[in-house]
Amino acid sequence: MGRKAKIRKQRKQSALGEASSPSDKPLSQDTARISALVKKPSPELNKPSTSWLGRITDALNPFPKVETEKYQGCWDAQDFSEANEVLVGAVAWDGYQQQGKGLVLVRDSDTSPPKIEYVKSRFLKKTMRPQGVDLEDIKAIKNMLEVYSPEDSVVMVYISTQGEMSSSVMPMNECTPQECYRLLQETS
Repeated sequence: MGRKAKIRKQRKQSALGEASSPSDKPLSQDTARISALVKKPSPELNKPSTSWLGRITDALNPFPKVETEKYQGCWDAQDFSEANEVLVGAVAWDGYQQQGKGLVLVRDSDTSPPKIEYVKSRFLKKTMRPQGVDLEDIKAIKNMLEVYSPEDSVVMVYISTQGEMSSSVMPMNECTPQECYRLLQETS
């Protein structure tokens, strides 16, 4: 335990001991000491909650507040992945065999069919920054690439026509990426 932590612990114990232990001092001095502890200003919260419990939870939360509108799920991405599971799996397997771990990037367009490409993890930042993807999001995608298994799942990033991004590790429901690749080779 560090020096500052020990000091904080001692202060906390002494404050609790003084507030709870009986003393020879008059009751009004103890009451004044306790009310001084209670009246300490609370830390500023990012978003004030209306309930007492909500304010405590917000103050103790170690994670920063995130704009929820930025990270809403994109229904187009889910529809696309369900309708084109074999194609996405085949692109992922072919890219993995030739380039190593990476992701399938789908860019939707109003004027043409969606553009599908495989992005190697090494070129992730170089490819995603021009698409308007934040560095924090790129780090999160990079973490997905480190933990997914290319034999039975695919990392897909979908960018809609409005510029909304959705990224996920898709477990392959019907067949593995290798089977998707084989099926696509047989039909073409």
